[in-house]
Amino acid sequence: MRVKTDEKRQEILAIARQAFREKGYAETSMAEISARLGGSKSTPYGYFPSKEELLIADMLDIAGRNAEAVLDELERVGDMRIGLGPVMEKLMYQLASPEMIDFRRMLIGEAGRSDLGKRVHEQGFALYTKRLAEMLAAQMHQGRLRQADPWQAALHMVGLCMGPPVQLMLEGAIARPSDQELVAAAAAAADVFLRAYATEPVTARKVPPAARRKARPAGGRRAR
Repeated sequence: MRVKTDEKRQEILAIARQAFREKGYAETSMAEISARLGGSKSTPYGYFPSKEELLIADMLDIAGRNAEAVLDELERVGDMRIGLGPVMEKLMYQLASPEMIDFRRMLIGEAGRSDLGKRVHEQGFALYTKRLAEMLAAQMHQGRLRQADPWQAALHMVGLCMGPPVQLMLEGAIARPSDQELVAAAAAAADVFLRAYATEPVTARKVPPAARRKARPAGGRRAR
């Protein structure tokens, strides 16, 4: 009886990932993955019972690595009103990566023919969105974000990063944007999110109109 190892599993995932990206999901077969892997033709089946399971595992592996990196960085941010920009930038870079674009296109291509998208959503995106919502709820509790539905806020945050230029890349309308374009888009996304959800930072105190009037010289003229 052969012993399954994580090393072999990762090797199969890497080879399948390359094949999927080169030929697409529909044109890639388990036989070809076995040939690229070498050895017994049954080896991939010992780890993944079908091509569909293999694609789901690859998608969850990619999404997991990316999501954990973003969530870890967000967890280190004490006040999202100040530190959200770099986190949104990291998320947008990941969503715009060629690997992520390729696999999202595969899921979209299978929509309506299988439940691939539903399963990847339930086992990946939904779980990470729940964690993000919990972090946003904590910020709301601390008074840094206004009281709102944290799940909806999490969807808004991710959705802002999935818009242009990522959506245009996904559709093939543009090639990969420049770093400057991605940074600018991420900054704009963070700005929109904070305008919708952030409370006023403690450091940004507004001087009451009465106080401003008192500070003016007699006659209402400004000091020169």
